[in-house]
Amino acid sequence: MPETESPEQLCILEHAVFSRIPGISFRRSAMDGTPVIVMPIGERDAAVPLRSLQAEFGIPDDSADGQMLGLIAESLHYVTALYPGDPLPPEVTSGGASWSPAGVHLRRARTRLSIALLAWQDPAAAKRALKDLDGGNRLESDPELRTMLDSAARRAANELGLTDSLDVQQRLDPLADEFAYIEALRDNLLLPVRGLVSRAKRLSASLNRYDAIRCNAITGVIKMSGPPLADMDKRFTQMDNICHDVLELLRTPDVNVPIVRENRDTLYRTQRGWQPVLEQWVKVDHGDDAAVWMIVASTYQFLARRYLEATAWPAFDSLNVVLARSRRPIMRW
Repeated sequence: MPETESPEQLCILEHAVFSRIPGISFRRSAMDGTPVIVMPIGERDAAVPLRSLQAEFGIPDDSADGQMLGLIAESLHYVTALYPGDPLPPEVTSGGASWSPAGVHLRRARTRLSIALLAWQDPAAAKRALKDLDGGNRLESDPELRTMLDSAARRAANELGLTDSLDVQQRLDPLADEFAYIEALRDNLLLPVRGLVSRAKRLSASLNRYDAIRCNAITGVIKMSGPPLADMDKRFTQMDNICHDVLELLRTPDVNVPIVRENRDTLYRTQRGWQPVLEQWVKVDHGDDAAVWMIVASTYQFLARRYLEATAWPAFDSLNVVLARSRRPIMRW
């Protein structure tokens, strides 16, 4: 028989307000990301912030509905919408993930862990294996490296009090499953954001220094990208350090896996926020000057809303005016 979801894993609310209006859903506001309830009223939809709804109907935070509303708000970091009766995403119920990494990311994670194990015994051999991180073929095809890795696994088994090297591999496999998400986020978030900043810097270098409006706008994009990119770098460095300390990881997975999952979820939420901007930069025709600067304006607005502690964005406003004169619409959020 197929497994059924337990009530606490479903989007179920008891207050009558949630059952009186058909077709309700829960989403994040397109304007500021606030969790809202969307209610169809005639031919239009009305969106009310969950916090406002909760206050209006006197739903305490510690009640069953109050706790469920908190879970719904958290769930909307991982799914676009929830409807009554929908299962909550595993990030908020079991610590799992609502998405899957690609096969290449799982292979890379396995290779990283194997190389870390090899480096624990023979750093020079690990450097040789690192030359083919994505494919992992060097570890498979080089008999000397394979022998060294087997030796490292036997030594690790002895250190950990395990029966043999197969026990080490059995512990590494589920850890590779966890780190595969980190590898996917490295490809889908960290590297694209780095690429965006690099493009912005090249664009800045190509500007006439007397073009103050565009200089200010692109400088703002570069400056505001700095803190979030630094945070991403810090998180990936932490994950790489955990992976590198493979004996401690094997010894205390119950301590380290929750850390990996917390960073996975934080980075995935960040990726969901950045994805529309990153896709714009991929799709834009870099030979179309007006289109490029529309993307710059859109990126400035995205960053300012999330990372700039200000209500006025002078560089964006000035660029907006310039683009408006060309009668080409600026992309809005």
